[in-house]
Amino acid sequence: MSDASHEEQSSLVTSPKDTDSEPIKGKKIFFASTGNEETFIDHDCTLDDEGYPLYPNCRTIFVKTPEMTIQNFGLVGFPKTSNVEWQANKSWKMTQIFCLGAMLCRIPSAPAQLGNALEKWHTRHARTLYTITWFDKNQQTKWAILRHHGTHNHPWPAPKKPDPLSKLKLKREVMKNPSAGAFKLKLGKPTAPLNPFESVTKIHEAFVNSDCLQYHRCRILTDLGINPEKVAAGLGDKFLHDMFQWNQ
Repeated sequence: MSDASHEEQSSLVTSPKDTDSEPIKGKKIFFASTGNEETFIDHDCTLDDEGYPLYPNCRTIFVKTPEMTIQNFGLVGFPKTSNVEWQANKSWKMTQIFCLGAMLCRIPSAPAQLGNALEKWHTRHARTLYTITWFDKNQQTKWAILRHHGTHNHPWPAPKKPDPLSKLKLKREVMKNPSAGAFKLKLGKPTAPLNPFESVTKIHEAFVNSDCLQYHRCRILTDLGINPEKVAAGLGDKFLHDMFQWNQ
C-alpha cells in the first residue's frame, strides 16, 4: 500500500458525537460494524510510527484494510483486562479491552522509585470506569477496526515491555551488527562522522534496561539462526539466567 493511500486512510474526519461519561459496565456500547467507518484520531491519543493509536482515547476509530500492515494492531499500550468473543461461524473475532488505570504519586516532587512502605502511603490508583477499546476482525477478509469509547483521566503509565513494532525496529538494528552487545546497542553509532549517535534506547524506553535489551537481542539472534554465545563471548550462565527471568 502506498504512503499516499495510507495517509488517506488515516485522514481525520468529523468526530462522532460524544456520549455521556458514565460507567460502561453492563451497557451495550458498540454494535456490529457497518464496514463504512473511517479512521478518526481523537484528542489525547499516542500514535506509533505507523500512525496506529497504541494509546487510544475518546472517540477514536482506526480502520485496518486487508492490504495494510500495522505491527501493533490489536494491541494497546496501557495495563488492561480483555475478553474475546466469536460469532457462531467464527467469521468475526471481537475483543474487548478495559483499562486498569494508573498508579499516581501524591507528592509531585517525590523520586521515581519509592520503597514499599512509602509507596503504600504516597500513591493512589486512578481508576478508569468509563473506557472500552473494541476490536472487530473479519477472519476471512482480514478487514478490521478499532473503536474506542470514553476518556482516560490519567497519565499514560510507562510501558514495561516493548511492543511488536519496537521489537521489529530492534531486530533491524541487531541485524546490522550481530556482534554488538547491549552496551554497544545502547551507545549507538554515528551514521556519518558528523551525525549524532543513534541508540536503540530511542526505540523504546524498555531498552534502557540492559538485561531486557540483552534478552530481546538473544531472542532475535536465535530466530536468525545465530548462536548468541558465539557472537557475544563472556555472557555465560548469568545471561541465560537473566534471559529466563525476563521470559517469566
